Amino acid sequence: MTAWKWVRSCDSNMTIKPKEQRLSIIIVNWNRSEDLRLLLQDLQVQEDPAKEIIIVDNGSTDGSVKMVQSEYPNAHLIKLSENKGLSFGRNQGIKAASSELMVILDNDLRILDRFFTSKVKESVTRHPDCGIISFQQVIGIWSHPKDGFNGEVVPWPLLVAMAEADKSPFEKRAFYEWFFWGGASVIRKEVFRTLGLFDEVFRYGGEEWDFSYRCHATGIRLLRDTSLWVVHTLSPKMRPISGPKTGKMQILKYMAIAQSRYMPWPDLIWFLGIQFASSLWQSVKSGATMDFAAICIQIIRGWRSQVLSKRQPVSRETMRRFYYLRTHYPEDFRDVEKADTSLMGFYCRQAKNRVFNEAEKPLFVSMLDYEKGCGGESRCENRESAL
Repeated sequence: MTAWKWVRSCDSNMTIKPKEQRLSIIIVNWNRSEDLRLLLQDLQVQEDPAKEIIIVDNGSTDGSVKMVQSEYPNAHLIKLSENKGLSFGRNQGIKAASSELMVILDNDLRILDRFFTSKVKESVTRHPDCGIISFQQVIGIWSHPKDGFNGEVVPWPLLVAMAEADKSPFEKRAFYEWFFWGGASVIRKEVFRTLGLFDEVFRYGGEEWDFSYRCHATGIRLLRDTSLWVVHTLSPKMRPISGPKTGKMQILKYMAIAQSRYMPWPDLIWFLGIQFASSLWQSVKSGATMDFAAICIQIIRGWRSQVLSKRQPVSRETMRRFYYLRTHYPEDFRDVEKADTSLMGFYCRQAKNRVFNEAEKPLFVSMLDYEKGCGGESRCENRESAL
């Protein structure tokens, strides 16, 4: 299905005014009751609160279910007996959602902007050609930045003050993306009708890569709107991952599987070679060579069932656009349609961005401030002096 056909199939839902739009918010939770409580508090004080909040609990044992039942009885709670992974949990929430617009949130997000849900509806209306709109994230760090840290760190009270003044820590812009944030985005239900749900092979990580490729192959456009900003605290209560200890290695495995399903063979051979060399070097530096070796063995063992049996290489045109989107931030999709970026062009452009410091720089917030008293509340004192 080409992009224009997909857009036309959604026209009936795109003419609805922002105030008439309905949102279904989907949150998957596993043993993060305190993080979940804070996020639900943020959603509760929205000027235009969502009519439907769906919480999928992946068999928590920390009292999360009781907390939701006692403090948020109006939330739609789906209790699962065991943790079958993030993709499985999200799929349960998607199937239960009654709205045409689904906001998927990780449970360790904070939403400080009380006009956030209203702005989500406005963004969807402004960008009727896009199937998925990702939110801009301020990323939490739980220690002091090390030398060579590439990014700006802002204090928590400043973020709170900016939100209360209806300001943003980011320059407001919207640009087309190669990727979307599965735990910080709004997705039209029509996208799932077209593509199906998330592949549950990807328990933790990789599902966004897989779904992004499926979107590009079908002509569904991805966008990031920086006016929709959230704080990803990166809660220390991370999900334990079976197998190798290093969570990054497990995500690397799923990323490699997802890419291998869709990249044309010439590109895939180059990609796997470069990725292998880069990851091996990183594992040597971090002392995780055994973890890396274990991941490589897992990929090889699952190659037939997880890659070859589901392999659907995308077209060269799709890959050229994909490479362009990974190294540019176009606000006009006509620039994407004219893209002629090869794999080598992508790597050269990526190297140039790094050498000349042109790559997108993330914004971080110190979670040390968050723990000292501002984190447990949506509002902080002395906010006037923080601006």
